[in-house]
Amino acid sequence: MEKEKVKPDQQGLSRDIHLGQLLMIALGGTIGTGLFVGTGGNIANAGPLGTLIAYLVGGVIVYSIMLSLGELASVYPSTGSFGDYADRFIGPATGYMVFWMYWVGWIVTVAVEYFAVGVLMQRWVDPKVVPIEYWVGACVLLIFLLNVFSVRIFARGEFLLASIKVLAVFIFIILGIVGIFHQVYLYGWESVLHNFYISTPDPQNGLEAGVFPKGIHAVFGAILGVIFAYTGTEIIGVAVGETKNPSVVMPKAIRATLWRIVFFFLGSVFVIAVFLPMTDSSIVKSPFVSALERIPLPFFGTGIPYAADIMNFVIITAILSTANSGIYASSRMVYGLAQKKCSLPFLPDSTNRARPFTQCIYPWALLC
Repeated sequence: MEKEKVKPDQQGLSRDIHLGQLLMIALGGTIGTGLFVGTGGNIANAGPLGTLIAYLVGGVIVYSIMLSLGELASVYPSTGSFGDYADRFIGPATGYMVFWMYWVGWIVTVAVEYFAVGVLMQRWVDPKVVPIEYWVGACVLLIFLLNVFSVRIFARGEFLLASIKVLAVFIFIILGIVGIFHQVYLYGWESVLHNFYISTPDPQNGLEAGVFPKGIHAVFGAILGVIFAYTGTEIIGVAVGETKNPSVVMPKAIRATLWRIVFFFLGSVFVIAVFLPMTDSSIVKSPFVSALERIPLPFFGTGIPYAADIMNFVIITAILSTANSGIYASSRMVYGLAQKKCSLPFLPDSTNRARPFTQCIYPWALLC
């Protein structure tokens, strides 16, 4: 069987990512603090129905973007992804800015994620015994080891980390469905929709009566937070440059990602909305923990034992997964710049020639 030809911009990178790993990379970069923590703030501001609408609108936007990215990645598979496409179809200056802005965005995000792990570990370990900076250093070392050797090790590590949080969300939704039917059996269907409508206004908390207690404008505000929660889905466009048969794999990955986003995001938000009133939602405490403490289960009563500890562990693995994907994606942005000889002078390309970055920004971008 004839081997797949490697394009010039892919020389030096092995295509060792499989379809299952590609799907987990997409989910791993998406399911993170935006879903596990940010959902509480969205419900508190936009209400349950408004949050569901925001996630639905955000899902349509993300899916539209991913369809476009999928078309390009199938024809021009490249680890430079959207940076390379901006350079190719718009101009070198635009591509240069896309490369660096995406890199900066992920580097800042990953740094915050490392600090968040240290804060979450304080639940189990006294910070006087193990300071936060120690946990940050351990995270840096772990993510470095997962990325420094080969893309195969990265993909396997990401598959494992992402599997934990995907399984956790799946179990949460199943428990929520069981709890909803049990609640219907005990109190009727009205109890399921009780939190979706504010019957009496609450001026003290700025709530009006209706399905949008803080007005329809709050829904548009929630869409911004939801778009952040969906951030990371685009990593699939970066990783496809290191997969076998990208023209075959990419369409499958895009379709599968859509249904997983709909199930995991909309399903978990609906379960949270059923059991957690918006007046009790906040960004301080994970809404998953609050909902698990309220879900009624047959033969077990109300609440899941050790829910806070379980979700604390899941959120930590979710953060590590997001950081792992972020470091991978940002490193490929620098690689893409180096391939175009537009990186920093001390970062040569595959031909060991570097071009000063001043020649890659407008108007010198025309020389790249």
